[in-house]
Amino acid sequence: MKSVKRPGFSFLGWAFTAVLLAMLIRRPSVTEWFFLWSIVFGMVLMAVLWLFHDRYALPVIVPILILAAMGAQRPRLLWAAPVMALFTSVCFVGTQDYLSYNAALFSALQQLRGLGATDSEINGGYVINGWNQYAHPENAPRDQAGAPQIPWVNARNQLRYEISNTRSGGVKLLATVPYDRWIGGSSELYILDHAPISDTP
Repeated sequence: MKSVKRPGFSFLGWAFTAVLLAMLIRRPSVTEWFFLWSIVFGMVLMAVLWLFHDRYALPVIVPILILAAMGAQRPRLLWAAPVMALFTSVCFVGTQDYLSYNAALFSALQQLRGLGATDSEINGGYVINGWNQYAHPENAPRDQAGAPQIPWVNARNQLRYEISNTRSGGVKLLATVPYDRWIGGSSELYILDHAPISDTP
């Protein structure tokens, strides 16, 4: 499955750095230290667990916003309602689109299983591979030495079946799975078979 680069994580890194530099100008209070260490713990946890998508940074954004609010001289409550409405709308729409995409992703997985494909033969991207092969290593494809070789996790090997955002030329298309999005319009996932065309029934 092809990846999509997200600018949000870079923005979070700059925001995190800006907050730290601002707090170093003066001695933080006990409360501020609590939120600072919460931010540090969250960033370390994301690095250790390879949580490289911006959605995993949401728990870190809250203490950053609290620290920013604590540093304000006079809170402007007049701006709170429209800003909260904007964030709520973005979160609601983004969550809906993400759930729709994941429903299509796991529907494609079930279709492949229905065709007789095993989990060790399916490359469904980071989420599916991480759960089916990394969290359950008995399903992981392995190299000649017996070490797990999981696409999108610790290897770039090509498995026979793939659930992809794009259709590759010269690869057999088994099925498509459509899904609806509120932002960006509707799209579909492609279920691909990388076995040579002449070898497929």
